[in-house]
Amino acid sequence: MTLAAPGNRVRPADYMAPEQAVDATAADPRADIYRLGCTFYFLLTGEALFAADTVMQRVMAHRLRPV
Repeated sequence: MTLAAPGNRVRPADYMAPEQAVDATAADPRADIYRLGCTFYFLLTGEALFAADTVMQRVMAHRLRPV
């Protein structure tokens, strides 16, 4: 799966730092590093860090599941 393939969409929840799920104003430069790590993971594997059916499940996975 490539990001540029027809039908593929960028899903911001796949790159959301855990602290952003609770309070977006609490995000600091470490959130950018986390998002960059999620991006590198996608580039290396072709899949999101956490697979889930809904946006809320993906957000909760970033908050609760180990990487």
